[in-house]
Amino acid sequence: MARSRGRVLAPALLVLVLALLAPLPAPAHAVPPTVPVVPSALPVGAAVKPPARLVDRDLVRAGKKAVRVGTATYYPQSLHRARGGYLVGSARWGRGGRLVGHRVEIVSLAGNKRTVVAKSKYEPLQVASDGRTYIGAAERRDSKGRFTQGLVLRRHRVSDGQPVGRSLTIAGYPATITVTKSRVLMGYHPLNGKHNGKPRTVWWHTGTGRVRVVATAPRHPRGMAYGIQASSLDARAFSVIKRNRQVVRDIRTGKRLWATSAAEVVVTFSGDGKKALTFADTLPVDPESESDEFVARRLLVRNARTGRLLATFTGIFDTLEYGSGTRWESNDTFLVHAYERVNDPDVYPTPGGPATVRCRVSTATCQRVPETSGLYGLWVRPHS
Repeated sequence: MARSRGRVLAPALLVLVLALLAPLPAPAHAVPPTVPVVPSALPVGAAVKPPARLVDRDLVRAGKKAVRVGTATYYPQSLHRARGGYLVGSARWGRGGRLVGHRVEIVSLAGNKRTVVAKSKYEPLQVASDGRTYIGAAERRDSKGRFTQGLVLRRHRVSDGQPVGRSLTIAGYPATITVTKSRVLMGYHPLNGKHNGKPRTVWWHTGTGRVRVVATAPRHPRGMAYGIQASSLDARAFSVIKRNRQVVRDIRTGKRLWATSAAEVVVTFSGDGKKALTFADTLPVDPESESDEFVARRLLVRNARTGRLLATFTGIFDTLEYGSGTRWESNDTFLVHAYERVNDPDVYPTPGGPATVRCRVSTATCQRVPETSGLYGLWVRPHS
């Protein structure tokens, strides 16, 4: 009898053991939340405290004494985080609105100010990832000295402002720019020349002057807001314009990671490189003109490496950096300029009721920023 029971129980026991050892089915991803954003309906949150910003002629730092920058004739207009402190670029304009030159200063973390370059034709555009050099941008002019759309770019040392490497002339203004120790990645829309109107993304080696074209498109996609692309060394990713969408690629290999939906644009990556913030469903503010001013009716947060949707926020969002702009406040919260409504949407769409909003991805919640004085001025631009 014992032997008989053993023969009967053995197959059942084997099935049980195999069931316990078998891998569990992967859980399905939860449906990403959709959050309506109407400023007047949101609870009030905490005030914004930016780490550093330019307010008129003062460099204002959180919890520290303001530092006067520029001069009576040179007005501050760019601010970057650099090795050992902050790099400030100021411009002087002469009669008829002609640019006289740029002044470059460095302010240490202790608040000590030093002039790097008293007068230069190059304005600091972006500081390199190691904080030791910056890409300067100068006005582009033809052989007769007449202004031409585009820029002349060159790398400079933060310590003394001396140029290094070779210069590069481009027929546009970078929509995104990332600077490593030796190379520059940038996407832009040429405004003249043989590539006029055809978006392109290139790698430029500042030492050799070599330019490698990463991506081009025959035209700017209809319905896609102009001047918006993104790149991040932390995310190891960058976006390029292809057909009617943006494709996100690996910054080291160039391999395609994911693509946006039609006319969706990648605005910015979070500081830790794990999330990407995008705009979609854009509406031109003046459809009868050639203005590039749009508002977006959807703001999406995606996984930076896979494109998986994490959350959707619906409302009326400014796609240009007016007021506070759109930026990550932390790795989980971002600030965005939102509107209460769109006036006369069928004839002459005009956004109304502006407000600054803070949204948290992990909880899919938003708050209205109550006190906006901390948003005024130009915020510091971090290393690439």
